[in-house]
Amino acid sequence: MKKSILIVKPLMPALRTALGELYDVHELYQAEDKTAYLQSIGGQIEVIASSAWSPISRDILRALPNLKMIANFGVGLDHIDLDFVREKKILLSYTPDVLNDAVADVALALILATARRITEAHSFVQAGKWPTSSFPLGKDLRQKTAGIVGLGRLGKAVAKRCEAFGMKIAYQGPRRKSEPYTYYESLRDLALASDFLILTLPGGKETYRVVNADILKCLGANGYLINVSRGSVVDESALIEALKTKIIAGAGLDVIENEPRPREDLLGICNLVLLPHIGSATEETRGAMKDLVLANLQAYFAGQPLLTPVDLQ
Repeated sequence: MKKSILIVKPLMPALRTALGELYDVHELYQAEDKTAYLQSIGGQIEVIASSAWSPISRDILRALPNLKMIANFGVGLDHIDLDFVREKKILLSYTPDVLNDAVADVALALILATARRITEAHSFVQAGKWPTSSFPLGKDLRQKTAGIVGLGRLGKAVAKRCEAFGMKIAYQGPRRKSEPYTYYESLRDLALASDFLILTLPGGKETYRVVNADILKCLGANGYLINVSRGSVVDESALIEALKTKIIAGAGLDVIENEPRPREDLLGICNLVLLPHIGSATEETRGAMKDLVLANLQAYFAGQPLLTPVDLQ
């Protein structure tokens, strides 16, 4: 008999197909009355397969009395009620490492796009302005300081790429690392020292809107904000004001707070490059993430340790 798995929101088609072949999959998002649906099938569910677009609230978790594991497609966990998961000792897996290179590539792309005004240059040519006017100059990356907020696996991958472009590396985080980069204890001091403030820190309550109006002011009129972590770490109202009034030079965002629906005043800002959360969106990386989700599920149902467990202590 197949084990029962709950999907809260649609998953990548290849992952959904693979899950359907191996397990009895229940799709909460297909139910018109979700409360009644959970009441009817809640006792059968041992595992949730989730992603960043699958909010797993306390109400959902309480409706699943036999839930033992959540297999998350991705590394962000701010869509899950972690306090409840910790309290109930529910196992949680995620897909680290396999997406670091792809996301770091996008961070570098955003750095180049903002510094060299790539999207503005594209629009300039498309609008037919090239024959009659000159495009404004951009900025070199060489000798600029890349200030990385959160020097974990992803932050280190970003640092490696920035070094290849001749940039100086500084970072801020809860503790000093062994890497030979300049360390700042405070985010404010890092922002003051940076030309590019690059966000690779986790989302969640502890980092909610840590980049605020004061941090943006410290980054200054020649500084750029790059975010490939979570939209929740930036105060979007403060960022919009900073972009429109040139408090900072520009920003490149792969993430926003209310995905996939950006607020209207975030659109049409010329010194903002905005992407639809494509950091890990390559065929190779998403395939590796899918395989890791399936491997963690296989390990769990075989009574073996998870391959990539989240330490919630």
